[in-house]
Amino acid sequence: MICRGCGQDDELRYGYCFPCATEGERRAAQYSVTQHCIKGFSSLVRGYRTEARIYFRWAWERLTRAGDYAPGGEFERIHGVQL
Repeated sequence: MICRGCGQDDELRYGYCFPCATEGERRAAQYSVTQHCIKGFSSLVRGYRTEARIYFRWAWERLTRAGDYAPGGEFERIHGVQL
């Protein structure tokens, strides 16, 4: 499979190789609720329903400070995001 981010032929996670996916998560950890929603709608328009669902879930988690955005959650622990 070919990575949608860098074009390398590698093992993929939601269409991206692991380095590209990790970099994408690092950038996404910085997004506001509004930015997550915009990315979610953009993904829907392009036909990437799974990606859109992830962005909408992150928007909800950012709003409620739950899941990946919870204190001590994935984004704080791995990517160093402070809310």
